[in-house]
Amino acid sequence: DASQWPREEWVARLVPILSGQAQQAYFSLDPKDKGDYGKVKVAILRLDDYITAEAHRQGFRHFCYQAAEGPRGTCRRLQELCHRWLKPESQTKEQIVDLLILEQFLVILPQDMQDWIRERGPQSCDRAVALAEEFLQEQQETERWAQQITVPIEMVIVNSPAADQALSEATQRHPRRETKQANSEDTGLQENYNQEVSQKGGSAGSVPDVQEPDC
Repeated sequence: DASQWPREEWVARLVPILSGQAQQAYFSLDPKDKGDYGKVKVAILRLDDYITAEAHRQGFRHFCYQAAEGPRGTCRRLQELCHRWLKPESQTKEQIVDLLILEQFLVILPQDMQDWIRERGPQSCDRAVALAEEFLQEQQETERWAQQITVPIEMVIVNSPAADQALSEATQRHPRRETKQANSEDTGLQENYNQEVSQKGGSAGSVPDVQEPDC
């Protein structure tokens, strides 16, 4: 029985059996508050209130016309659902207006931000705005961290020992190609010369050296 647990052990015993929304409420607390019995309890109860209010809100928003109840019965049913959601008998006009603004604020947020905030069960516009700012801050920190650990692939390739070795080998191979090409061209000239000499009845030999005239 949880009521028999020592107060100082309440959080330690409760956390392992939390699940779903209650578990999310606990993990959304600041680390310094996770061992505080009072703050953990308030967070879980607050989320429970939010879940109940959200169920009433959706019941009101998704209610469809009931032909069997007729126009009057349908309208009366809507009034009941609206009172369950907004609780005009216990909330001020300002609180009701805040709930309506909160609803629309969440609807227009990007889906990932909206889901993240709804999981934390805000019950006021101020709380929802604070959560939205926290979401953006965490997103920016994540992007900044990703940029810091990302190294351009060109830097990795140029600075790697394997790349240096490959570049050196390619440089060494390149002159050999030019030498082979030059030798091939010389061989072709020699063969052409031999053919010309053979046709004229001379003997084939190497290309004679060109003697410059004496001055």
